[in-house]
Amino acid sequence: MGAPIGNRNNSKGKMFNDALRRQLIQSPERIAKIVEVLIGEAEQGQAWAIKEIIDRIDGKPTQFIETDMQLMTGIEVSFVKPKNEYLTQNFALLSQGSQ
Repeated sequence: MGAPIGNRNNSKGKMFNDALRRQLIQSPERIAKIVEVLIGEAEQGQAWAIKEIIDRIDGKPTQFIETDMQLMTGIEVSFVKPKNEYLTQNFALLSQGSQ
């Protein structure tokens, strides 16, 4: 379930993102300069720049979480014969059909 209509809590964290996006949209040549700097840093062997480029192109790798939590065991299933004659007859018919 999402936030109620009119809830603006999510927008608080986007103020910087929105301002940055507006500036870069107004000056696309700035994006090209930033990309050139990033590529240059990667060419110089900067691991952070190489990782950033790989993450942007291929997506971030899936993070696996190891846990020692045990699966639920001891589940017991019981079949109870119905007491009602109508249910008993229909149960018998259903049982025959599944064999």
